[in-house]
Amino acid sequence: MEGQAHTHPTYGHVVFAHMKQLVSNLNKKNYKVSVGELSQLIEVYGHDVHVFLLRLLISHVDLKAAKTTQDQTHARLQLLSQELGTAVTKFNFVSLINQAFDDVQLSEDFCGGLAKLLKLSFAQHLALGVALSQSREVALQAHGTNTVRLLVSDCTPPNLQTVPRAVLPALIGLVRAHPSLSKDRPRLLTLLQTAFPLSSLEPTLLPLLYPDTPP
Repeated sequence: MEGQAHTHPTYGHVVFAHMKQLVSNLNKKNYKVSVGELSQLIEVYGHDVHVFLLRLLISHVDLKAAKTTQDQTHARLQLLSQELGTAVTKFNFVSLINQAFDDVQLSEDFCGGLAKLLKLSFAQHLALGVALSQSREVALQAHGTNTVRLLVSDCTPPNLQTVPRAVLPALIGLVRAHPSLSKDRPRLLTLLQTAFPLSSLEPTLLPLLYPDTPP
């Protein structure tokens, strides 16, 4: 999986090979320098390189070895947590995450296990589920929607207020449209409106959360 990525052929092979080396050798001592170098590569080459890094880090995740104390494993998990946290703040977070998880064989509670392993916040865990719910892969769609459903009980206004603005359109769309959320839909929409009153929202989000409000 880790070799799969699509980018410009004039730099792809060299950049990806270097990233593989940085991730393979990542440890506590070289963490700051290596992560700085990886960040520079993402800044220069953009989306495809970010996707490749996420895929590379996900390929190293072993939920069964969650209690490992190996320095390299801990460093990779720390970086994956950091990168997922960054990804869900971007307006292209859906494509970033779905491309990163493409072809990954997910166990029934992979997202829950990953969230626990990486110590993801409520907002990051929810965003991961929302993104996967929009995957072109049916299995990933179901996995993402189920993740959101499992987090419904935690959807308090204070928790929802921590959700990045980039995630809100996809989250609201999922709540409004997905059949599996029909039972919880009225309550979730009320909670979202409590968390994000009219006065706090950008004009682009108003018709999504308050469709009956005049423009």
